Amino acid sequence: MATEVSGFPSFSFGSTVSDIFGVIGRNFLLLSGLALLLYGVPSALFTIYLMNSVMSLASGSAFSGSGNPLDIFSMLGTGFVLGIIGSIFISIYTQGAMIWSALHDLDGGKPTFGGALSAGLRFFLPILAITIMFYVAIAAIATLPALLVFGIGVISIAVLLFIFIIIPLLVFATVLLMWAVPAAINERIGPIEAISRSVYLSSGNRWKLVAMLVIYLLTAVIISSTISGVAMPFTMAGDLDPASPFDGLMPIMAIQSLLNSLILVLGYPAIAATYHNLRISKEGESPEGVADIFE
Repeated sequence: MATEVSGFPSFSFGSTVSDIFGVIGRNFLLLSGLALLLYGVPSALFTIYLMNSVMSLASGSAFSGSGNPLDIFSMLGTGFVLGIIGSIFISIYTQGAMIWSALHDLDGGKPTFGGALSAGLRFFLPILAITIMFYVAIAAIATLPALLVFGIGVISIAVLLFIFIIIPLLVFATVLLMWAVPAAINERIGPIEAISRSVYLSSGNRWKLVAMLVIYLLTAVIISSTISGVAMPFTMAGDLDPASPFDGLMPIMAIQSLLNSLILVLGYPAIAATYHNLRISKEGESPEGVADIFE
């Protein structure tokens, strides 16, 4: 294996991919169970709730009102808002549980379902803080085109700037900040320090990380499209009642939400393994890890 000037192994795309699939292979049932139970089932239930709400609106006179799209959201009620907030919290909890499991394995431990659930609770607040700061940074970058439209008044220029400047900035920000959550979990540090560590660990390997991010996103799109493609024949099969078109679609969409959660089985181990190898490339093997946090 190639080494850097520091004497530590250099960050390698191949070894990282090997570690990703090694973690998945050794813990497939655990990771799949966490993804389905913590994220898939709540997502499916929220899909059913949302479809039921839309059906109720469609069958009534809700759409014959003022025609203001915002009225539809207000008619969905507080349950819709609480569902969105709940989805965010569930996502953060699942992220903590699954990344901890992957890091635990990479540090030589044997992750358990109970340990993962405990980790999700223990690291919930740090991950929430990191998530808020991450999306604030992303939103600040993404809103630049809108400001340019108002400032310049030329939409075409704003579109070009979005394509050639904003998108690269979004990718760069993601590469800088994506390793903060595993840093917070593995090193038991606060959100600000975790973000600082993420920026430091990514230095010197950012072009490799950009390539890995693009490959992962393409893989996720392919998997999601495959799931949608498999579900499509079932969606089209049978007779849908014109008066209630969502009745036949509801179970299919719920199942699709359930299956889409399996993308996390690839995503979170990928983040954990990349962080793990980035840290080794900077600091070498560390005796410190997550293996003893809950034991």
